[in-house]
Amino acid sequence: MSLSAIDSDEAGTGTTILFLGTGAGDWPKTVPTEEEGLTANRDYRRFSAVLVNKNILIDFGPTLISACGTFEVDTGLLTDVLLTHSHWDHMNVAALRTLAAGRTQANALRLWGHPLALARLPWVEGVEHHPVQMGDSFCLGRYTIHPVAGNHWVDESQEQPLLYLFFTEQERWFYATDTAWFPTSTWRRLAKLALDAIIWDATYGDELISLAPLGQFGHNTLAMLRLILPTTFHEQVLKPNAQVILTHLSKNYHPAHAVLTEKLAAEGMVPAYDGMVVRIEVREQG
Repeated sequence: MSLSAIDSDEAGTGTTILFLGTGAGDWPKTVPTEEEGLTANRDYRRFSAVLVNKNILIDFGPTLISACGTFEVDTGLLTDVLLTHSHWDHMNVAALRTLAAGRTQANALRLWGHPLALARLPWVEGVEHHPVQMGDSFCLGRYTIHPVAGNHWVDESQEQPLLYLFFTEQERWFYATDTAWFPTSTWRRLAKLALDAIIWDATYGDELISLAPLGQFGHNTLAMLRLILPTTFHEQVLKPNAQVILTHLSKNYHPAHAVLTEKLAAEGMVPAYDGMVVRIEVREQG
């Protein structure tokens, strides 16, 4: 079965993913009030983060705690946090301290990330560091998670930014931001996986690449995705009925959400919005 967007996170089979932020680093750090109306019409984006089945968080930028309040996330249910990389819009110490507040060693929050990224964090009570690198794998409940290399840069730490493959016996999906076109090592890992879904970096839009000088080096443009997407289906990286969900969308290089959604509908790409819930259903057998 394919991944489908729904408006609530009712319990069901498969994986439920709540988008707590879908924006790139050019969005403001100050979250608008409900009275400003931006959260209702989906034209404001917090910094990119997702919550998987209520207990696994990916990234924790400065707008995360606001998102948890808006979308009624019970942070007490969190068990694990996966860090893609240590850029400020993905890793915020104050947010981590809030998530870990009141935790003891017995119920510490497990934090997974590249060792050089984790080294940039101060010690936070109630948080356990679990360094991982590409080529490693680890199990969280029914998931086996495989970190693979992203095509991104963190000059301050020289870390390797990580993307995460999620495998169960029933489904496979890929969280892939921040990254431009995949490094060869990652592409070779993806071949023939027949993923049910990909949540993919789409930072920049249709403007000329000269207007987004880092696009081809550390982020995708829509033009880049259009070039590589047919190859992902041809090489069976994605199942024929898999859907492509776009995240990490720039404030300055994309139109309003409704306009972007309409523009991409015929191309099989779905831009996520803050508060969107998707479910990855059980894989067909045989």
